[in-house]
Amino acid sequence: MIPILYEKDKTSFGQDWGLGFISDLLSCTVTEERNGEFIMEAVLSCESAIYPEIQTQRIIYAQTSERKQPFKIYYVSKPINGKITIKAEQLARHMMRYGVMGPLSVDYDPDNLAQTWDFLDKYGSANNIHFFRFYGYDTGTAVFPKHKKPLSGKDYMGGVEGSILDRNHCEYAYDGLDIFAYKERGSDRGAVIRYGRDMTDFKAEEDLLTVYNGVLPYFYKEDTGTYVQGTASYKNTAAFSEQRLQLLDLSSDYESTTPTAAQLTAKGQSFIARSDFGVPKINFTINLVPIWAAIDHGGVTDQAGLVDLRLCDTTQVIFDRLGIAAQAKVIKTEYDVLKERISKITLGNEKPSLPRTMAQMIKKTGVKV
Repeated sequence: MIPILYEKDKTSFGQDWGLGFISDLLSCTVTEERNGEFIMEAVLSCESAIYPEIQTQRIIYAQTSERKQPFKIYYVSKPINGKITIKAEQLARHMMRYGVMGPLSVDYDPDNLAQTWDFLDKYGSANNIHFFRFYGYDTGTAVFPKHKKPLSGKDYMGGVEGSILDRNHCEYAYDGLDIFAYKERGSDRGAVIRYGRDMTDFKAEEDLLTVYNGVLPYFYKEDTGTYVQGTASYKNTAAFSEQRLQLLDLSSDYESTTPTAAQLTAKGQSFIARSDFGVPKINFTINLVPIWAAIDHGGVTDQAGLVDLRLCDTTQVIFDRLGIAAQAKVIKTEYDVLKERISKITLGNEKPSLPRTMAQMIKKTGVKV
């Protein structure tokens, strides 16, 4: 579709032509990140009939990778070489950014769902947002921030510890003036990427060099100088010409006792068996333009399934050199509004593969010995 320009106070879109069509765009890209930015960036010729109407705060209604969306203009550049650059943010996200949650009544209980829905409805009405809808959560499992003072809408959603994102680990989606929180927004569409064949850039090789395939568990108590070391445990040894051993500090797991070497060895074995240890960090961008070109010209490519991926979808990444596979998630998409197709996707680990400490990973994955 050709994007449409609307006045700044418009709340319904698509039923009329607003201030007119933006028909002379030279480029227009919508970028959306998982639980992050959702913005449009466009370049318009100054010779366009609609050029004089382009102003900050006005709204552009355009097709995105999943549905048509309104975007609030927050930046218009000065003309350079007969062109201007326009930047805009998805409307609900933009409105949420500047809202204030509260002040709350002293008897407000964030775990009381009835009170919370009433509060959110009032906040949404005041800020012209049709507020949260939770999907994938049982009735009593979606929890809300425990705050007794005003918070910005941005912080309430995910900017601080205790926010909705922090307490629910959800994935946000936006539609017009609606904000949705999904337990799992995307799906597995069956796409497969072979790391090292489909991805052969320098960064791919660099990521493989940072992978360890073994751990050496140990315990150390500084005040007494007590040191206990377990036996190293390895996985996937055939994939490496040299074994890559990483230290596993388990001292914090034994604050009042001293473990035996056998206990440390057992924890090390459980750690590499139950975690994502040994899986390379996944973070790379795939340019879909060549794949689209092959499809448009009737070519056959085994990468065709990648063009169907959407934000938060999962895909399998196979590391041929290591002989292992991992799940990756689409964490960013770039959509070409003029060509009406996704031009780039960025993949990342579905779950972080390296937390701040090894002991944190063991506790998170529930390893018990």
